[in-house]
Amino acid sequence: MEAHINKYLSIFRKQYTPIFRHTLMMLRRLVAKLQTHSHSNYCMKSSKPPCRFGFPKHTYRPSDSLLIIAYNPENLRHWRANMDIQLINDANGAAYYVCHYLYKSEPDELKCALANLINTVFKQNPDMTAFQRLWNVGLCVLKNRRVSAQEADFRLSNLCLIQSSRTVVSLNTRPKERRF
Repeated sequence: MEAHINKYLSIFRKQYTPIFRHTLMMLRRLVAKLQTHSHSNYCMKSSKPPCRFGFPKHTYRPSDSLLIIAYNPENLRHWRANMDIQLINDANGAAYYVCHYLYKSEPDELKCALANLINTVFKQNPDMTAFQRLWNVGLCVLKNRRVSAQEADFRLSNLCLIQSSRTVVSLNTRPKERRF
């Protein structure tokens, strides 16, 4: 498992892979610019010292990589933007991650309710179907999410909350035998 993870994930400031020198130098610059954590008021507002994201990370890292955010070297070369790769072990972990990401701007009450739902109800009832799990997540969100009067009015009036001046066309680029 460790070899598989190390194949796709890096936490090192300096890469020691067999790539061209100019690519290696570019990757080092990108890591320094985009993947190095720098403490701010936001990360320091937690009561847990020193940082709410757990930096510096001391496990299995050389001293010059303690503040490096996990990344995929190949993706970083092409994407050229910050990424934070998280490992997900099972379906519950995936559900937790998606819910946490979608509702990160929501109040803490909703986050706690969703975390509690996933950590207790789902684990106590492993035989729940996917539909039952999604139904419970939906009920939890409806029960705990706060909406403004304007959003409630739009939703009750069945009005569109989001509009775009662009039309999106999706193209299925899979080989013909794999299209659905």
